[in-house]
Amino acid sequence: MRYLFFIGLLISFCAQAQDLTLGPVQKLDKKERISGIFAHDDTGFYVLRTTYRIGSLGDQVIEKYDNSLKQKYSTPLAFEKNYTFDQVFSFGDKLWCTFNFRDKSKSKITYYLQEISAKSGKLTGKKQIIDTGKMDAKNARGNINRTESRDSSKTAFLSSDQSIPGFFFQGIPFGKNSKGFNEFNIKVFDENLNELWKKRLKMPYENENFSVLRYRVDNEGNFYLLIKVLEDDWKAKRRNKEPYKSYQILAFTDKGESKKTYDIKIKNRFITDITFAIDDEGNIVCSGFSNDSAKQSIGGAFYFVMNKDTEDFIQENYKDFNTAELALFMKERKAKKGKEISYNYNLDYLILREDGGVVLLAEYFDIITYTTNNGNGGMSTRTVYVNGDVMIVNINPNGEIEWVRKLAKDQRGSTSRYSSFDYAIVQDKIHFIYNRYIGKRTDVQLTFIDNEGKMGGKDLFNAKKEKVLLLPAGCRQISDDEMIIYGEWRRSFQFGRVKF
Repeated sequence: MRYLFFIGLLISFCAQAQDLTLGPVQKLDKKERISGIFAHDDTGFYVLRTTYRIGSLGDQVIEKYDNSLKQKYSTPLAFEKNYTFDQVFSFGDKLWCTFNFRDKSKSKITYYLQEISAKSGKLTGKKQIIDTGKMDAKNARGNINRTESRDSSKTAFLSSDQSIPGFFFQGIPFGKNSKGFNEFNIKVFDENLNELWKKRLKMPYENENFSVLRYRVDNEGNFYLLIKVLEDDWKAKRRNKEPYKSYQILAFTDKGESKKTYDIKIKNRFITDITFAIDDEGNIVCSGFSNDSAKQSIGGAFYFVMNKDTEDFIQENYKDFNTAELALFMKERKAKKGKEISYNYNLDYLILREDGGVVLLAEYFDIITYTTNNGNGGMSTRTVYVNGDVMIVNINPNGEIEWVRKLAKDQRGSTSRYSSFDYAIVQDKIHFIYNRYIGKRTDVQLTFIDNEGKMGGKDLFNAKKEKVLLLPAGCRQISDDEMIIYGEWRRSFQFGRVKF
């Protein structure tokens, strides 16, 4: 999963023209995969290439590409025996790698951090221990995840002793699957990766019906967790359309010595989806979707800013979507009846505007399973992953909805690898890049929206003509007006440069 960066939205004028340059075609072996761009600097960008084996990761290779999109080196990461790769990232103008060692005889797992040389792609310097933990199962892998502050001066690692299949950057499951996830280790570092503080956290919930939705570290090194908590009888209450869940933010300040719990509530409203950020003044900014009942649907948006020290609301507001806004996502006759929007929209991004407002980006997602009779008494199934429209909600500093727009797309396929979108923020515009649909004849679309809600765009290129199908998760904005894009075609891949 890619890291999520919250960038200020500038209010000024910019041109619409874009220039595209495609780099040379590179070969990709059958069991290899490019995991995307994980770092960039003035000399180029850095990529992780992974070889997959049955049931496990194989070799990891660090590759550098220069500003002309040509490969400069391809260097395998050389780990000691029985060490397992976790992730690569950039921080403090350096490249880093985390990995772990599992001592099954002692049921112990140790997480390590080591620098990667930007000049060669090799591990360099001494490895340092980030954390140690226990393994309560023979094959438990453990988890370690990372976040960093808005100004990139602090980074934090959140680790757990347990691992389950499908656990990625955010989200911890409910009920019996969350057992063992009620304790975490938090470790916060400065820009030179010197440890500032660490804390063993035991979640303050008697039952296991909770989920960690998001976590953040602010510019001062304070750590925050957004938690969803279910009532003990939440299943029955959900069937009866009664309130069955609540949200809280746990804040650890003063180097982990102080802890506060903030209850997230909206008067006379029910939260459907929520995300949060910490602004440059250290205030807690929360926004998301809500409705006037306990139904799993979206009726409007909310926004508030809270002072973390006084717990006073600096700003608080919510607003229902009007008929015209609802009609963007349903038939007009349903919108006129006040029907609410499907819960299938996932709130993926919260963009902090420079003036204190926010922009919400939520994408429609669904999984459809088709079952058919094969004529011989047997059945066959087919799974289709659907990435649909993107809901764009612009909220001003007073918490009022300035406008709602829809980015129309319909991506359906047996995998979601080539679905979804990436975006770049260039002056007063958000530029979205995505495949119009999933197929080798698709056009790669570039659509922009400005601060007034005006939309426009063009076809960037045709996949079949250029013999490259965009992979949005592999793209990355590398400067104020440039984005590197990534695409594949059969057993080859290409990078491209879009200049706005």
